[in-house]
Order: sequence, then C-alpha cells, then structure tokens
Amino acid sequence: MNKLQRISHWLQKFFIVCLVGIPIFQIASWFFFDPADNASGWFTYHSVNEHIVRNLNVIYPLSPWTRCLGFIASLILTIPSLVICALLSRLFALFKKGHVFSQDSIRTIRRVGYSYLAWCLLLPFHEALMSFAFTFSVPAGQRFITVSLTNHYIEPMITALLVIVIAWIMEEAHKLKVQNALTI
Repeated sequence: MNKLQRISHWLQKFFIVCLVGIPIFQIASWFFFDPADNASGWFTYHSVNEHIVRNLNVIYPLSPWTRCLGFIASLILTIPSLVICALLSRLFALFKKGHVFSQDSIRTIRRVGYSYLAWCLLLPFHEALMSFAFTFSVPAGQRFITVSLTNHYIEPMITALLVIVIAWIMEEAHKLKVQNALTI
C-alpha cells in the first residue's frame, strides 16, 4: 500500500499541474503563436485536430477573430479535460489516504468515466466549430463545416465505457465487502 500511496501522491500533483497547465497552454497556443511559423506551429498543432487544418483552406497568419473563435471552440474539449484532471487529482488524493475501494473513490472513478464519455460526445461538435473558425476568414462560398466519424471518436468512447464498467465492478465488490463484514 505504501508504494501505491507514493505513486498516488505524485499523480495527484501531476493532475494539479495539468489543471494549471492546460489553460495556459490553450491561451498561449491560440493568442501568442502562429501555426504557420514552423518554430511555434507545434503549439497550435497540439490544440487543433491535424486533419482540420490540413484539409481546410486556412489563411495565415490567423486573424484575431479566427484566433478568438478557435479558442472558444477549443474550450468545448478543454473544460471536460479540466474536469477530468480535477477528478483524477481527487481520486489519487483518496488513494494516497488509502481509500482505494471506498464509496468516494468508486464514485470519483464513475465520474471520470462519464466526464470522458462527455468529452468523446463533444468531439464532433469541436471539429465542426474548429472548421467554422478556420474558414470564417476565407471568402464567401469557401467556408464550410466538417464533421467526421472515425475510429478517432470510437476508441476513446470505448475507453470511457470501460472506465464506467470498472467503476460498476468496483461498486459491486464494495457491496460484497460490506455484506461480508456484516456476516457473522
């Protein structure tokens, strides 16, 4: 248990850093770096789906309006990501205290699963808004919205469902543990 508590301590800190770092990264990538510049393009590359930028006729440098729309569209996935990081930080704080199969940890794991599922369901909306943001500054008639359904969306959804099922299994195990504790 001591090893689990040490690892949980560091993972809790990691997710707290993510809670601070993700918004800073999003703001920096949208407002301070130009994706057309090879030196800083990796920032926006990581905050935008590669196929969105590759398949659209994007005008560089990005206008301030395009950057604002892109930032707002990126919040669709950033907010659930922050919720997941907060939940994981809470989960590892519980593990650090030794509450591995407690009702609180099971509830937190279930919330992580549902938050991740929400993140997955928001992916097509994010793609549509991103394509709108990137084509907003192009001439009329060349603007469009793209939505695709690929394994890029299905794989995370399966993972989210697995997390929810694991929480359910852990809850059943917790019920059996409580029931066995009451048995004489």
